[in-house]
Amino acid sequence: MIGLSSQLLQVSSNCRLLLQIHDELIIETPREHLCDVAALTLAVMEGVADLAVPLKVDVASGKSLAECKA
Repeated sequence: MIGLSSQLLQVSSNCRLLLQIHDELIIETPREHLCDVAALTLAVMEGVADLAVPLKVDVASGKSLAECKA
């Protein structure tokens, strides 16, 4: 998460990691940077550790957390 947080600013100065809820990250970004942020998040979080089993990351977007859970 620490690495991701600093890399998000490279995508957009208006992009930031807002909150962690258990194993979920809430990231705020302008809509025009959504694809870049999603790709960066997948790459960073799936590659964070070298394990015997692959890490799986899911990405969802919406105006609120409720929209992302739908």
